[in-house]
Amino acid sequence: MQSRRSMMAGSLALAGTAACTTMTQAPASAGLIYAPAPPATPLHGLNMQLLEVLHRSGMAGWSMEPVALPESVNRSTVLPAQERRTTLPIVTTADFALARKGAGPDWHGYDRASTDLLFVSKLYDVGFGFQVTDPAIAGPGDLAGKSIAVPPRPSAVRMMSEALVEHGWAVDGVEFVDCSPPQGAQLLAEGKVAALAWNLVLPRDGVPAPMLPSPPGARFLSIEPSAIARMNAAVGFELGPFVMTDGTPIISFAQALAAWADTPEADVLAMLAAIADKGGEFDGLPDDVAGMFDWPGLTNEVIHPVAARFRSGKA
Repeated sequence: MQSRRSMMAGSLALAGTAACTTMTQAPASAGLIYAPAPPATPLHGLNMQLLEVLHRSGMAGWSMEPVALPESVNRSTVLPAQERRTTLPIVTTADFALARKGAGPDWHGYDRASTDLLFVSKLYDVGFGFQVTDPAIAGPGDLAGKSIAVPPRPSAVRMMSEALVEHGWAVDGVEFVDCSPPQGAQLLAEGKVAALAWNLVLPRDGVPAPMLPSPPGARFLSIEPSAIARMNAAVGFELGPFVMTDGTPIISFAQALAAWADTPEADVLAMLAAIADKGGEFDGLPDDVAGMFDWPGLTNEVIHPVAARFRSGKA
């Protein structure tokens, strides 16, 4: 799954951060990272690139297990303190704020507020939107009374789909059709649904591309910033914009590594250094330090102190 783009990782970090990267030795530690995508999916392949970078950087004691959100965070909160501090979730722009607040719908909710869950580094961006093929569907209002192929609950993509229809666009009469990604792509190609929410846009050789084959004439409906703002206000997301290569605006469903306030600082620093040093070689990691912190709503309150120092070159 590795995608080598430019092999320029060593020159991408800021000068101060690069210095701390070369000075930092990976601790002889062990831990577990919960990755939210199902195995055997392109998303999980991107997540596994983080683990490869950690292992290549001397953190061979870390492993990765596919556990969906919100289960990964809910499971972590009931672990013994010593185990939880080295059990880290990959989070998304749809879930990070909800997890910290203990919020979310009944079928995709967090059992308790986790204000000690803190941002470490963005991993990669994902585009989310509704793909259509019918030329008569020119805008959101044309979906009224029609069907959309979506993941079953409790998927975060399903949560965003419902929020977009109900709050972002306020479209009535939409039927959600539960399906797998291949089923959804087939339903759209056969004209049995009006739109597909499954076709996430992922980085591929440095260029964003839909993860599923697109039928002839397929395109994404534009999602304006005002619709994203209404979704965020109604549900508590921190979604941002994502622009397709053709200029179509959709939603950024970015993924990030999070850690706990009591996660050993040496582990957090070693992970940051590994991502900054080798991230430019992989589609599933940022090209540079600035990209590691390209995240909507990122404030001092939600960023891990080690990450904040790393960002400023003072780690």
